[in-house]
Amino acid sequence: MMQPGMMQPGMPMGSAPGAPTPGMEPFDEAKARAQAKEERAQAAKQREKMGRLKAAEVERDRKISRSSSCVIWIVAMAFIFNVLLIIPLTGQNWGYRSFTGLGIKAMHFRTSIFMMEVEVLCGKNWLEDYLCKAGVKANGKHTLQQAVGIMCAISDSACSEMNRIYIASYILLVGEVIVCLLLLAGAGCIFYYWNSEPMPKFRGMGLTLLYISPLVGIASLTAWALIHPDLAVFPDAFTRGTTMLTGSTLFGIKSMDVFPYGWCFYMTALVLVSLLVCVAMVPCLFSKHPSETEYNEWRTEHREQLREQLFDA
Repeated sequence: MMQPGMMQPGMPMGSAPGAPTPGMEPFDEAKARAQAKEERAQAAKQREKMGRLKAAEVERDRKISRSSSCVIWIVAMAFIFNVLLIIPLTGQNWGYRSFTGLGIKAMHFRTSIFMMEVEVLCGKNWLEDYLCKAGVKANGKHTLQQAVGIMCAISDSACSEMNRIYIASYILLVGEVIVCLLLLAGAGCIFYYWNSEPMPKFRGMGLTLLYISPLVGIASLTAWALIHPDLAVFPDAFTRGTTMLTGSTLFGIKSMDVFPYGWCFYMTALVLVSLLVCVAMVPCLFSKHPSETEYNEWRTEHREQLREQLFDA
């Protein structure tokens, strides 16, 4: 342990303890403290910068993970909604009405996209059965084309209403097929963008196709509902046809249903609304590929190099 008044290490011989060493600046405590404070501030800034970079990297990884999951979700959504749309499209109950009253025991009308089913039940009494049998010719399941011929043979009114059903059904069929194709094409573009070529045109094309799909479906379903007649018009059309032939009124009836649509219509409406909600959520979950900018710069440079090689050749 050094004692006061003893020579310190590094002191030249003959120097008094506490005297400044020749050639060395005297120790400036204030300056040293300021320098240490500055070093601590720089270290704190560096740590803060590294923390921000780390947070940005974590956020980037989180977005990439979220977008990757969203791509899988979009593809699954496209297939699920295709199945959900095909189920009612092939169903047998789009329009439905049941009736009872004078002249019939019961009457049921049911339409699908491809078929029409008519069921007229007689059997109340011999007088009413005589009138009821005039409408039995429409009984059974018929394709829409066959149903047009049958209804046109009964009356002009029934023929006109059946033509409306025929047109409405094919508008809906074409519209729903387009929805399914748009969903598959949009999901395919998004999947290709994320896993193969992260180009903005594929991202924009995929999102646009997805956004359009529920709108096309809703438009086609609305057109079907507006064009397709209420099936309650057919008993009246039958009545006018048989009145001209027999001079007697065939049916004095009333409908037993409140709504003229079957479960297929309501299921399709619910599926399309659900699809609209899901598609609206896509921008909140899906972000552009992190390599999109670099990939496009590389493509631009590569294209320029090929152009230069072509000109040189």
